[in-house]
Amino acid sequence: MSTSNHLDIVKSMGVGSSFDTPKLISGLVEAERYKINAVETAKENVETKLSSLGTIITSVQGLKTAFQAYENMGPITLTSASNPTGFSVSAKEGAVETNYDIQVNALAKVAKAQSLNIADTTTTPGTGTLDLAIAGQTYSISIAATDNYAAIVNKVNASGAPITASLIQNAGAGANENYITLTTADTGYSTSGTVSDALSITTDSLGIFNTSARANYITQEATNAQITVDGNLTFIRSSNTITDALPGLDLNLLSTTSSAETLNLTVDTSITQTNVQTMIDFINDTITLLSAETDNTPGTDTQKTFAADSTLRRLQRDLANIVSKQVNPSASIRGLMDMGISSDSTTGLITIDSTKFAAALNSNSRELNEVFTTATNGIIDHMISFESTMNHSLDGILTNKKGGLEDKVKKYEDKILDLTDYIENYEARLLRQFTAMEEKVSAQNAMKSYIEMQMDLLKKDD
Repeated sequence: MSTSNHLDIVKSMGVGSSFDTPKLISGLVEAERYKINAVETAKENVETKLSSLGTIITSVQGLKTAFQAYENMGPITLTSASNPTGFSVSAKEGAVETNYDIQVNALAKVAKAQSLNIADTTTTPGTGTLDLAIAGQTYSISIAATDNYAAIVNKVNASGAPITASLIQNAGAGANENYITLTTADTGYSTSGTVSDALSITTDSLGIFNTSARANYITQEATNAQITVDGNLTFIRSSNTITDALPGLDLNLLSTTSSAETLNLTVDTSITQTNVQTMIDFINDTITLLSAETDNTPGTDTQKTFAADSTLRRLQRDLANIVSKQVNPSASIRGLMDMGISSDSTTGLITIDSTKFAAALNSNSRELNEVFTTATNGIIDHMISFESTMNHSLDGILTNKKGGLEDKVKKYEDKILDLTDYIENYEARLLRQFTAMEEKVSAQNAMKSYIEMQMDLLKKDD
């Protein structure tokens, strides 16, 4: 039955009886509807908790991201007290305060080759093969009868060889002087090999290059980089970026130098403390969020928060207790407390004593850094593992809690649908019952009126 029909029936009710039937039905239906209201309120409370939990999960993910930024090197930042012109330096894992005298004797360079003059680049030299030997591997380029010089250049570049071919014009020499040039992608050559390993033309069946002698087509031989450290240590590498000569340091060679330049690396106390403070700020943000969500002070609507949730309270305690973790029990700097980092006994928030931190950093920067970087047991790995325990996609503690809340929301939604159907059916049943009652009352009233009328007629006849 449609809603309009329901209304029409209800409006007509009560005419035959003394009951306010529409009001009575409305009251009975509303008495049942409170069940839906109660479920909707419960669902809204769970949705509020689900939203809050999502914020907590995001905050814990932020912890992982913050600590991963220092996973390899730790928070220690080294700066150069000198300004060398021949090289720049960047620190990496294992870097410590140090001094080196470094002279750049040679820079690594690429190999270059040039073809014979090409009078007309649109012509086709014919069918043949061009073989290039580069870093111990041969790349064979097949040239078709229809290939002009531009097509040959394209084939070289598409061959997969670590080289760039170009078709250039020597504008100063006239319009008919053109060349194919080859430039290797990498500088230098294997230190156990020879300079010809960098680039050689082993086959040129069409005579594009003058291969009768190496000097006839090589315009620049590859060279290796060479540095001398502290006057007696010589390193030769194929690249101007030297990553394996000095522990914890990458050197980027810029220019040759006529004498040694001093590299003086020192710990930047201010930046290092800022790095540590960044990590602590992420912990404190999460602790503050958890504190608000687990608050059970009078007046707090605990139905919408995690006031009674032991899991989140444990999470809050675990974060605050990280300051007491001892990473290297036998070291002078065993953990965060030995570098002036502590937590408030009431709020759990973590603070740094700048004076104590600077003193610990200056006394033993290596041990301080190891508190963060020690594999598995260090603060950084501990926090990354902590995030995985909380947020793992399959069995993370917070992940499971989120799934449980989502299941609750779904159950409430299903219950609301069931109750809605029940109330609609209940209202329809009431309408049918009261309609039948009204019909009976109306019939009785009609009979009563008829009898009364007949009685009146009899009286008149007497």
